[in-house]
Amino acid sequence: SLTYRGDDKLQHFAQGRNNQTTVFFDSGGKAFSLPAHSLPSARGMGEPLTGRVVAESGVTFEGVAIGSDESQILISNSAGFGFISSLSNAISNQKKGKQFMKTPEGASVISPIAINGDHKFVAATFSSQDNKGKVSNKMLIFPIDELPVLPKGKGNKLISISTKAFKEKSEFMMDVCCLAEDSKLHIHHEGKTGGKTWSLKELEEYISSRAKRGRVLPTGYNGRIVLEEIPKSSEVAPE
Repeated sequence: SLTYRGDDKLQHFAQGRNNQTTVFFDSGGKAFSLPAHSLPSARGMGEPLTGRVVAESGVTFEGVAIGSDESQILISNSAGFGFISSLSNAISNQKKGKQFMKTPEGASVISPIAINGDHKFVAATFSSQDNKGKVSNKMLIFPIDELPVLPKGKGNKLISISTKAFKEKSEFMMDVCCLAEDSKLHIHHEGKTGGKTWSLKELEEYISSRAKRGRVLPTGYNGRIVLEEIPKSSEVAPE
């Protein structure tokens, strides 16, 4: 098991090879590249990324990706925008990083998702709060080929969040997940509900087109939501 310093905890992880390039993404949309073989061993507690790269003040590191130059990722942000890109587009040799995703003011990048050839759908969930303070979480599932493939940029809307609502912090996208046709979706929930695993057939009412509003999640799913694909090859629900 991994060990951590103080209150540190696992933010995100990616699986790859020692001879590949690791790309770290900060909350402002910048990408920082480091050779995988140069990273510290998992036997220790790691080392601060800020000792290896030059990040802007106030940003946080949100995720990591690794793979070949042809590997594809889905990158998105809390304002509801996203796009697909080859990992090679995010790689640079600059310590100060490369501006990969253009994020709207106040938005934060969501951890990147490694895309494989079996992925056919994208699931996205967002939080919506009405003027009385009632929170309802919604989810939308749409075909992955409705997303643009870009070298970098702002991307397109995954789910419909108005600029006004996002600026007022009454709506924001929480998480995104890619799914194969035979995958299941585990919805982690921080509240009493805990979480549940669903098949795509059970989620048919959430399947529509990109940039729609989605449908409200069942009663009890009004806290922080994290989406996780359960591939058919494993089909073991997370704890």
